[in-house]
Amino acid sequence: MDDRKNIMDRVMEATDATRTRVQQEVAQSPMVSATKERALAVRQRAQTAALSQLHLATREDIARMQASLDRIEAAWSEAGVLVDE
Repeated sequence: MDDRKNIMDRVMEATDATRTRVQQEVAQSPMVSATKERALAVRQRAQTAALSQLHLATREDIARMQASLDRIEAAWSEAGVLVDE
């Protein structure tokens, strides 16, 4: 049983060492680095394109809406006074 466990431990250690070595080699590969950079650039362009498609209110839009609300509130108050009379 100890021999079997010893062999399994050695296989696991060798597997871990090989996995670590391959990960390091892949991470240092110029092709992988270039692909990673291109993927990040594509993601950034996609985010920029998606945000440009959103119709977010500008400060001017908000100011116009506030002015409209103020006029509506004033008209509502005036209508309330006329109804009370």
